This record gives sequence, structure tokens and C-alpha cells, in this order.
Amino acid sequence: MKVEVRDGSRERQIAIGMIASTPVLARVALNWRRGLFASRQMNVIGSLCVEHYKRYGRAPGKDMKGLFEGWMEKHPHEEATVSLISDLLQHLSDEYASCEA
Repeated sequence: MKVEVRDGSRERQIAIGMIASTPVLARVALNWRRGLFASRQMNVIGSLCVEHYKRYGRAPGKDMKGLFEGWMEKHPHEEATVSLISDLLQHLSDEYASCEA
């Protein structure tokens, strides 16, 4: 049995690009399918970005917070997942900010 070790850094970079960059999101949206990322939390974020792009033709950027809040309202019984996604979005924001500095 082969074990693959993942630190998720590549997925985090892609997710940051999907949130912050319309050209990146446009390319990912062309090939988007559920389950593309390793974790459910990243797949929720990715799906929200792709849905936003299909509707508005741009990356969500700061609108990501509102998209996530809307998702939370539709999934009130997924408290653990909500907490994980919230933490993940904060980490992604921090990573993005540190790259911009």
C-alpha cells in the first residue's frame, strides 16, 4: 500500500487564487467538479467560488464572507464543518495577506 502525504499547501494556494483572482477562478471553473480538493471544507469553498463566478463573472474576493454566511444558513446542523471552514477561510486570508506584504 502506498501512502501519500499531503500538507495541503497547493490546495490552499489554489483556493486563495479562486477567491482573489478572476483569471485563476475562470480556469479552475472550466474543469470544476465536486471532490476536486482533498477535504470537504476546501470543496465547499471551491464550489462557492465557482457558483459566484458563474453568476457574476468574477472572483468573490471580499464577498466570500457573505457567500459563506449564506452557506451556513442552508446548513445549520453542520456546526463542526462551519467551524472548520471559518478557520480555514481565516488562514487563507492570513496567507494571502502575508504574500501581499
